[in-house]
Amino acid sequence: MFMKKNKSGYTLIEIISVLGIAVLLIVISAAGINAVRGHSRDAKRLNDIQELSSALSMYRQETGFYPVKITAGEKLVTPGGKVILNKIPTPPLIKDGPCAPGNYEYEQIDNGRSYSLKYCLGYQVNRVNPGNCYATPQSICSKVAKTCSCQNKCGGILDNCGNPCNNPCSYEWVDVSKDVMSATSIKSLQSDELSDKYGSFVIGYINDKTDLMEFYLHDYEKGWIKAKSPDYKMLDFSLFAPNYPNEKRNFYATAIELSDYMISTYLNKDYGNDSSIVDKVAYSGKAANYISGNAFNQMVISSYLREDNNGVMLLNLDVNGKVFDKSVCANSGDGFFSKTEFLKTKINSDKGIYAVFNSVADNKAMWGRCLGFEKWEFNDFNEEIKQIWDLKMDIDANNKNLVITAKADCGGKLGLATLMYAGDKWLPVGEKCSVINPAAYDMKIFEDMVYITYIDSLKSSMNTIRHVLKPDDTSAWSYVINKETNYNGSFDSQVALAVIDGNPYVTLINSGKIKVLTTQKK
Repeated sequence: MFMKKNKSGYTLIEIISVLGIAVLLIVISAAGINAVRGHSRDAKRLNDIQELSSALSMYRQETGFYPVKITAGEKLVTPGGKVILNKIPTPPLIKDGPCAPGNYEYEQIDNGRSYSLKYCLGYQVNRVNPGNCYATPQSICSKVAKTCSCQNKCGGILDNCGNPCNNPCSYEWVDVSKDVMSATSIKSLQSDELSDKYGSFVIGYINDKTDLMEFYLHDYEKGWIKAKSPDYKMLDFSLFAPNYPNEKRNFYATAIELSDYMISTYLNKDYGNDSSIVDKVAYSGKAANYISGNAFNQMVISSYLREDNNGVMLLNLDVNGKVFDKSVCANSGDGFFSKTEFLKTKINSDKGIYAVFNSVADNKAMWGRCLGFEKWEFNDFNEEIKQIWDLKMDIDANNKNLVITAKADCGGKLGLATLMYAGDKWLPVGEKCSVINPAAYDMKIFEDMVYITYIDSLKSSMNTIRHVLKPDDTSAWSYVINKETNYNGSFDSQVALAVIDGNPYVTLINSGKIKVLTTQKK
């Protein structure tokens, strides 16, 4: 008897079902693997951004500003040659979620005071949602390129979006002087910003005991540094740094030498390590003690009053060629106006030279403009300022509009009037007479804020006020600090002001010593 064998096998439906399950498992597995890999790529992206943010913070601590640009794969190096990061990271160039492949997009903001670093995540990583993000100094992820923040900024200071901050702060004066800086009397005392991006300023003075000009620099990492100074005896000098951002810590001094009455321009290179005479030019007759110098990019303008009070001399210097030109702005070498005093000159970004002074002949406050170095045009201030007893001049953050603060007649009293030349006319900045009875004062501009430090001759107190730079005589000045001081020295001597990161640094003389004061929150 034969038994019948059973035939075993799978139907077509069963085979299709098995294959479908297998494909589904493969797809699920691949999706899981891709998700894991995507999360891993996003983790690298976020880690890159955190590393870059830390490096950018170190860069600013080293230089005082954020870099103009960064390039993937290259080193992050300061202008001084210090390597902050060996290699700018490159993101995984694979599309994840909504992110298109591409490098991180860096942008310097607010002239180096802030930055925006764009990146994209395909998945949520460490509570950072997917999509485009902008890393800023305030946040690792913002959905907008600029985070408008007033953090650590006080009333009146502009945030990184250019808006005034209203945060109230209370300050007190703090002495940051260096003990070795002392003199029985000072012929000239000035401080000037090398450049805000370096976070440094210079103090210069002439010591009556030696008649020598001496420089000190304040560095926020190294403290006080005695800069190399010329060994010529000086009658007077003007200390200044280029308006145009330079890549080195250089500053200039235009001086009148006592020995031969020559005008000399000194260039102190690389943060005080080298000091040399750029050039010397003889001038006609002796100079009065009104000398003004300033620089824009590689051009230096030196101007001074002749002692015979018969005009202003103006000298143009090409720093690269080391050549003075007396004929700049048409016959200026012979004096461009007679009977003048309280002289200030300035160059702006349009390469125009401006001069503001008082006419002794008719007691008029005058100003002149020379565009394209062709011809001077002079006007008086009419009703804005009738007469000047002292004069300070600066230029706005864009190196465009001029601002002057002058001791002037304020309703029969001596006060300070501040004006801005906004392209075609002079307009008041705040109240026309913001200060009454100032003994001494100085003015500087920082981030389109006008700062004035002055000694109140009636109260013997030193105050600092500031104002958003705009031609609006209805808006009020705000106090940075307003309190009685313990300094009983020569308040009638010069007061010098430098503003670094919105903080005023004031230099004055007290009991034969140079005092440098700054403000500190209580």
